[in-house]
Amino acid sequence: MFSGGSGTVDQNVQAAEQAGLTRLVVVDRVTADTDWLPAHRAVVRRAAARTDIAVSRGLETAIRDSAGRLELPADLAISKRIGEAAAKHGVNVGYHLHTTASMTAWDAAMAQSPRNGIQLDVGHYVAGTGVSPVPFIEKHHARIFSMHLKDTKYNDGIRTVYTPWGEGDTPVREILQVLKKNRWAIPVGIEFEHAVPPGSTWDAEIEKCIQYGKAALLG
Repeated sequence: MFSGGSGTVDQNVQAAEQAGLTRLVVVDRVTADTDWLPAHRAVVRRAAARTDIAVSRGLETAIRDSAGRLELPADLAISKRIGEAAAKHGVNVGYHLHTTASMTAWDAAMAQSPRNGIQLDVGHYVAGTGVSPVPFIEKHHARIFSMHLKDTKYNDGIRTVYTPWGEGDTPVREILQVLKKNRWAIPVGIEFEHAVPPGSTWDAEIEKCIQYGKAALLG
């Protein structure tokens, strides 16, 4: 579950308990000046000790090139160097894109190293391309190392309009169904970014996302 700064670790755990989950990965984003990792580790450990849910940690980082651009490096020399280091240390690197995502956007980086892959944000993919990400997932599933799940509107390819799940154009149900049907064990996290509707709460909206996802998998 990735809450984009909208909830604390304890709130994430509480929402998972209320939804009946048995496992939770708490993911946060780090940068070059991040100095809170020891404190974050301690918070997650304390939360894990107070619940029967299996709680583990994950981290995301954004890469900046010399022009200040984020995520998948435009300079292939950078992704080549990262891919070689990842292969040496036996770790996978999933590069993230927003509305510049496309069917072929990751091809060059993936060709450089078997450890270079995709961190797919299905909402941004929908907003940027105006099409379903299911064909992309079917083509590249072996190189998708993690996935952000959210609902968004088809848009102009420049910005992303977030919506409560089921109210946008992202085919959340079809995405989860194709993963289930093919038994593709891609880690999928709720990235909560839509505005909390009047009269609702953050916890209630997370619960709705969880229940929507459960219904999609069972349907």
